Amino acid sequence: LRQQINSKLEYQKAFEIACKIEGYPRQTSVHAAGVVISDQDLTNYIPLKYGDEIPLTQYDAHGVEASGLLKMDFLGLRNLTFVQKMQELLAETEGIHLKIEEIDLEDKETLALFASGNTKGIFQFEQPGAIRLLKRVQPVCYEDVVATTSLNRPGASDYINNFVARKHGQEEVTVLDPVLEDILAPTYGIMLYQEQVMQVAQRFAGFSLGKADILRRAMGKKDASAMHEMRASFIQGSLEAGHTVEKAEQVFDVMEKFAGYGFNRSHAYAYSALAFQLAYFKTHYPAIFYQVMLNSSNSDYLIDALEAGFEVASLSINTIPYHDKIANKAIYLGLKSIKGVS
Repeated sequence: LRQQINSKLEYQKAFEIACKIEGYPRQTSVHAAGVVISDQDLTNYIPLKYGDEIPLTQYDAHGVEASGLLKMDFLGLRNLTFVQKMQELLAETEGIHLKIEEIDLEDKETLALFASGNTKGIFQFEQPGAIRLLKRVQPVCYEDVVATTSLNRPGASDYINNFVARKHGQEEVTVLDPVLEDILAPTYGIMLYQEQVMQVAQRFAGFSLGKADILRRAMGKKDASAMHEMRASFIQGSLEAGHTVEKAEQVFDVMEKFAGYGFNRSHAYAYSALAFQLAYFKTHYPAIFYQVMLNSSNSDYLIDALEAGFEVASLSINTIPYHDKIANKAIYLGLKSIKGVS
């Protein structure tokens, strides 16, 4: 390549120009869910431009935050619509007005569904990898579901074996230091959540909550420069708290390794709550669950419904519904199932 560049003057000039613009933004785009919130006109803080329907910031996410503005990601999930439709259908057909916020998150039958891996149609737990993980973890409480949600991430695979073995008493539960016992005991001595990193930094090295959050961000972004500074600060704080350099380095190394797979516990908790709501309907009101799911995509859930004991009923041209319906374990596929009919 170097020989090719040096072969002609215009190639050399083109290469020099390319080097100067390397790393600059190539194009503009719009974040799928990012919203900037301010108590004043945004033009007091940042430049805007016209979008197709709404104004857009000319700063990226980092520039927006550096300006002191609040950036939120509002993700739209169709699973929320599924839960709402199940509530409405349950009220309409059985007169039961179920409030999802009152669902018992320790419901044993629902937890047994998770442990069985019968989670087709359950948010976060439909894929084969998640199903295998559930069968290994065997959740017996809601916290187990939250932990499984966090473990079901690409970077966490190295710790799944340890977590499962410790949960089932096949491996001794060890904690980095006795002072961290209450922080790491709920996850069997394994650092699983980002919040645990912050708690460890506070407890072990005397970090403030704000400084611990900076450490969490540096780890999440794998910022080598920031991590180097944080390591020195962590060790110094640990020494002042009465710990040895060796122990401080050991704890920091574990925290640093955690950066490759750590998940936000509050995020996992919310995801697990939605998954539990769907699983609750599938466990206690399967006809309601499958009717809603079949109408969302019957090709994906019909086989699962048949395996659950439902049967496809024959129809009369005079009574065929438009939407799929379930009554007395019988599935009545609607006209919408016919390609080209709308």
